[in-house]
Amino acid sequence: MYEEASGQAISLPKSEIFYSRNVQQQTQNSITNILAVQAVLGTGKYLGLPSMVGRSKKATFSFIKDRVWQRINSWSSKCLSKAGREVMIKSVLQSMPSYVMSIFRLPNNLLDEIEKMMNAFWWDHGGANNKGMHWLSWDKLSVHKNHGGMGFKDLAAFNVAMLGKQGWKFQTEPDTLVAKVFKAKYFPHSNYLGSRLGHNPSFVWRSIFSAKVVVRHGTRWSIGDGFGIPIIGDPWIGTGLSIPVTSPVATQLQRYSVGHLIHQGTKMWNEEVVRSIFEAETAQQILDKPLFPQVNVNRSVWKAKKNGHYSVRSAYRLCMEEIVDNSHMRKEEFWCGIWKLKIPPKIKNMVWRVCCECLPTQVRLNRRGVNCPSSCVLCNDPHEDSYHMFFHCGTAVGVWRTAGLWHLIEPLLQRYDDAPEIIFHLLENSVQVQAELFATLLWSIWKSRNLRLWQNVNETNSNIVARAKHLIEDWRFANRKQLMRESQQQNTAAVTLSYAQQGTVSRPGVCRWQRPAHGRFMCNIDASFLVSTNKLGLGMCIRDEEGCFVLAKTMWFSPVCLVDIGEALGLYHAVRWVHD
Repeated sequence: MYEEASGQAISLPKSEIFYSRNVQQQTQNSITNILAVQAVLGTGKYLGLPSMVGRSKKATFSFIKDRVWQRINSWSSKCLSKAGREVMIKSVLQSMPSYVMSIFRLPNNLLDEIEKMMNAFWWDHGGANNKGMHWLSWDKLSVHKNHGGMGFKDLAAFNVAMLGKQGWKFQTEPDTLVAKVFKAKYFPHSNYLGSRLGHNPSFVWRSIFSAKVVVRHGTRWSIGDGFGIPIIGDPWIGTGLSIPVTSPVATQLQRYSVGHLIHQGTKMWNEEVVRSIFEAETAQQILDKPLFPQVNVNRSVWKAKKNGHYSVRSAYRLCMEEIVDNSHMRKEEFWCGIWKLKIPPKIKNMVWRVCCECLPTQVRLNRRGVNCPSSCVLCNDPHEDSYHMFFHCGTAVGVWRTAGLWHLIEPLLQRYDDAPEIIFHLLENSVQVQAELFATLLWSIWKSRNLRLWQNVNETNSNIVARAKHLIEDWRFANRKQLMRESQQQNTAAVTLSYAQQGTVSRPGVCRWQRPAHGRFMCNIDASFLVSTNKLGLGMCIRDEEGCFVLAKTMWFSPVCLVDIGEALGLYHAVRWVHD
């Protein structure tokens, strides 16, 4: 049966069979001899996945934790900077459980242990000696970089996003073999979004079912004729809203579909019916959803992507920002100013640590229970924190004067009494070259402080500034090709924006009207979006090879829609108009 359905032949020498306790030994031997396969205990793996999942899920999937631990121990932490560890965590460690996560929902306690191992590696004390100071928890490190974190993955949310892809395929590709198998067993009379866990489900189905909350949250209906889309419970209003089953009208509308609210001939909402059934706010939301005659088939689309296709990346972002809601751990500062600097990654990482207040200055170490003197290493001031180290210490002030940046820093000392505030202000209000030199000097001052502390090396202000400048120059030389490409792209975008704001269309770098070939015509299209009147306007104009006006047409539609859809509608109607 399998060979006929799949077109693949079974390799019996590679096949195994597992028997439950209810099968007698004589029957087991007979079946094994007839099939010519090997009988096993069910504890092995097939294609890297466990053949059976027992009661102890943590024991079943502990091999993932062991592989992560072995990989961490194979690296030498002394040879890796913080930027190097970031690359290793994101490109290697976080990807190791991905294959298993696409099928199974891993236990939370196992994922917590893996995250703790990666957190220990990040803070430079992985391996057998797991001692040290965790300055930030993994929850805070997994916040997006633009909100104060490092952008590491929350493994539980990533696991759900991976499983959501399987559920999305069940919902949008019901004709595939695997979707038919799961549908026949678990939701024969509905779709994936309307399914239930059922009695005695397999662990695979239990895992995929757990991702339904993400799929439902990110799904909306693209309305064709509307029949087949239930009015109650399904996300068809606006960008994915639904009418809850607890609504006052839920009982009366349980058997009706969205198609009953549409004039099928004109593909417009039956406004009289809509307003008579729903409350004013809900009715207006329904009427504001545009209906397109070009769309004939009802289709589930993923609202987090413009193309409507599910992606793990967008699902993870949706899960973190809307479902889990980590807003309480976000810090709304100018964090992107750190990461967009064209300087070595280790410097950006060090500046980030200063702004997160997890740089091991003497005062910070004292507050974390470390018994050490709190005086400044460079000037013996009794209070060495980040604010003093970088902006009040005599060595730091001399460095800023030597580098020619003191005139930018000195006025800020009267306004701010915190190092992160000064850093964010300078990054946001300085030109690119000054911001890059400023950040690199922060790193160079910190390095000079550590050389004094651990090697008793005294450096002059000139040496500290020279090291920073040489590092920037060497890094730019090593990355000159990439920097040149990025600079060209930024210059083109800046010129285009500048001349567009001036209303000029004949400047270099700006797309301007070009003559068509001899004997041909050109049709230009544009769309306007009038939110105040809730209308979409389309304009199209045909000109000949000399630029002379030939023909024009305008159209308008209601309600207004997204910009991308409006531009696409303009192109569609222009093609039909020219063809007619």
